[in-house]
Formats: sequence, structure tokens, C-alpha cells
Amino acid sequence: MANSQIVGTLDSWEANAAFWDAGMGANGNEYWNLLQKPYLQKLIPVDEEHPERTRILDLATGNGMASRFLARRGASLVATDGSKEMLKYCRQRCAEEGATGMQFQELDVTKPEDFESLLASPLAVGGFDVVLINMAIMDIETLEPLADALPKLLKPNGMCVNGSWDCVVALMLRN
Repeated sequence: MANSQIVGTLDSWEANAAFWDAGMGANGNEYWNLLQKPYLQKLIPVDEEHPERTRILDLATGNGMASRFLARRGASLVATDGSKEMLKYCRQRCAEEGATGMQFQELDVTKPEDFESLLASPLAVGGFDVVLINMAIMDIETLEPLADALPKLLKPNGMCVNGSWDCVVALMLRN
């Protein structure tokens, strides 16, 4: 099981990762294709001339559906998840698709020390244009570590995009 400070949702994702990955598959479900994918296309700008310059941190990536979509657009991604099993499926899907421009990091968003570790690593040097939390914020037991880390993770004028069941929110955070 996951080593979260709070036993609950993360442990459930760890236990059900294979089921979730099989259900979403490589191409996602109807909800992904009709709602999530189009909003990510509209909300997350990728520099068309130099797409690799668009740096995105995907928190709670799951099997990497959103990360893989953005990587296909040319963005540079760091895909994270607190579940080792979900991150394993993300890596497998990326390898199967030949997704490039992606790096992976285990990160539990309920742990301040995980954010501190990421911020101290080469992965976070220069910050991120976008921090994405797609279909996961409702499963995070405590948001304080995320709230504390966001201003440190984002570049000036960076954007946090959160998609959930009932809304999509894009926040512009200026440093």
C-alpha cells in the first residue's frame, strides 16, 4: 500500500490501479474524449514554435491520460502520482505510445516533504508554466501542502488548471 500520512484515498488508488487503467485504456472513456480533452486543448497553451519550452507538472497523473495528450502536443511533462502502481501504468502507457518529453516522479500531494524534494530536484529548475490536477483534487484529503507549494512551482504568470466532475478551473498565479 501507499505510504501516505493519511490512510484512505491514496491507498484505494494503489489497490485499484489495474482496474482503473483497464477501464480508461490507452484512449480514455467518453467523458475524457468529449469533455476533458477539449478543455485541456483550449486551456493549456503549448508554444507552437517551440513546444518543448512549455513545461507542465501533472499532479496525480493516474495512468497519464492528460500527460500523454499534452506530450503529443510537444510539451515537456513531469508526471507525478502518489501511487506507485498508477505511476507504473503511466510509464507503461507512455512507453507503448512512444511518448517523449516526459519524466516521472513519485509525489504524494498530501506530503510537504514530497513537494520539498521535487522543488530541490533538477526536475523543477526554472519552474512550470502549468501545474495540472486533472480529475484528482476531489480525492486529495488535505490541500495545504499543495497550496503552499503552488507559488514555488509555477513560473511568473504560470497557471494552475484543475479539472473535476463538476467544473474546470484555470487559475493564473502571478509571482
